[in-house]
Amino acid sequence: MKHGIPLEWRTKIKGKKVILFNVSISGILQNSKYAMEKIRYVLSRFENREDVVLWWRPHPLVEATLKSMRPAMYGEYMEIKNAFLSGGKGIFDETGDPGIAVAVADAYVGEASSSLIHYFGVLGKPVFFIDWKMTEEWSEDERASTFFYDCYFEDNFVWFVPNSELGYYYLCKLDLESGELSLVEELPGKFNNRPEEGTHAGIIKINESIVLAPYKLSDIYIYHLNTKQAIKIPLARDMRPTDTQAFEYKGKAFLRPFNYPVVIELDIGTGYCIYHEIPEPERMMGNLEDLYGRGSVVNGNSFYFPTRHRNVIWKFDLDTRTFLERKIEDGKTGYSFLDAVGNNFWMGSDKTLEIVCWNEETGSMKRWHDFPEDFGGKEKAFLAILESKEGMIAVPRKADMAVEINLYSPMAKKYSIQDSFVEGAKLSAFYNHSINYLIAKKYQDQIVALTTYNNSLVLYDCITGKSVVHPIRFRDADRRSLENRKMDKEFQSAGTPNSYMESKRWSVSVFINYIADGGYHYYQTARNCYKSAAESLDGNCGKNLHCFIKDELK
Repeated sequence: MKHGIPLEWRTKIKGKKVILFNVSISGILQNSKYAMEKIRYVLSRFENREDVVLWWRPHPLVEATLKSMRPAMYGEYMEIKNAFLSGGKGIFDETGDPGIAVAVADAYVGEASSSLIHYFGVLGKPVFFIDWKMTEEWSEDERASTFFYDCYFEDNFVWFVPNSELGYYYLCKLDLESGELSLVEELPGKFNNRPEEGTHAGIIKINESIVLAPYKLSDIYIYHLNTKQAIKIPLARDMRPTDTQAFEYKGKAFLRPFNYPVVIELDIGTGYCIYHEIPEPERMMGNLEDLYGRGSVVNGNSFYFPTRHRNVIWKFDLDTRTFLERKIEDGKTGYSFLDAVGNNFWMGSDKTLEIVCWNEETGSMKRWHDFPEDFGGKEKAFLAILESKEGMIAVPRKADMAVEINLYSPMAKKYSIQDSFVEGAKLSAFYNHSINYLIAKKYQDQIVALTTYNNSLVLYDCITGKSVVHPIRFRDADRRSLENRKMDKEFQSAGTPNSYMESKRWSVSVFINYIADGGYHYYQTARNCYKSAAESLDGNCGKNLHCFIKDELK
């Protein structure tokens, strides 16, 4: 075989991975609107790569066919070809025999209709099916980007489990000083690979245990840091809470209510749950989607949470486990967010543009409904309201600005917790959340808020008025490792073994990294294992295969 390859080609591929790019006549003609741009795009993904060589093999009759049937395309095709040849890095294969390319290449990029894919399948080599219309992909920064719905703070780090389509649960930490994100450890167990259908969103740490509260799932996840073991606690009645977060009180975990009229108490040692049922009024609302506000607060030994359909706050005594209804005023606008400073409770509704301060001790109440003239966003305006140096800061949910509320001023004032971007804007179409901030919490003297402008953490110092913005990004090596694992085990086509379908997320660039990093060991090892087991036929082949699969899926 070595002597059938020209010396120039052997020199180019020595010590490098080789990827075959196969282009057919029918593929170009049937996709004439996109074909030339697509070819340029694929070739461009190999530019400035020293670890991978592109072996471009168009059908031998492509040029003649385009010249006679598509003269305009022929001229553009020849420009692309000549530019590729003058670059001198890749291999342009015009030979009549594809056998050498199949034997030498480590992977295939091209159409699903080509007969060559079956040769690659038999040889256990990865295959990547292109989409002719796709000439854009997520950038490396976008692929490294992640976000979360809840977090806790410890030792000047923010700890969280990122929401990721990669399908792996990791306990991560982000250094609030440097902004560096680290993968601390992988959480064991089987998790949903489609987070929008359910995930574990809320997170708290109790002693040496991590508790993850469910979102659209019917279990609570507990991971014990000291033993590295995990357990899932199923909820009663197949409950699937939404927008659920948790808090600790005296070593117990409590899940705040949202779409179910219960406060769930969990003993993390025994896994035993107690369901504290909230009295009748909210049951009668006829809507289990959003009975209670997303904002809640523990003040002293009591847990306070608002209702969304009546102007009421529930007070749950964490020592006696009893409920007390605190009526703020008549009305059914309800409250969506809540915070407390001493006896003053600050709250607002998604339905109206009004912020209310109610004093639990005196029963007195103040309202703010005058906002800046250029304020935009009347419904679902605010995510949270947090204490600052001279008042309260309402962090925007769908509003286009933050505002400051002061007890001694009747007017809400425009306020900025960052000056790096315009509130409500998005850096690119990749960042498509409908709200401006996913979380906003107070840590020491800082407001910590996760902006959807570009999935970054905003740290606003309430004392100095200065802010820092940390993009939430996996390190390049971590990102590539996670991508390779995902492609290796989960992004398989049902039609062809070891094959992958192109998308903006799972792009040609990601596939090139996957091949360059040698991440495709699973199927090659599996093939060898099957071959060895079949040849031995000593009665243990089933056991051997089972052990292999079990070890690989750890």
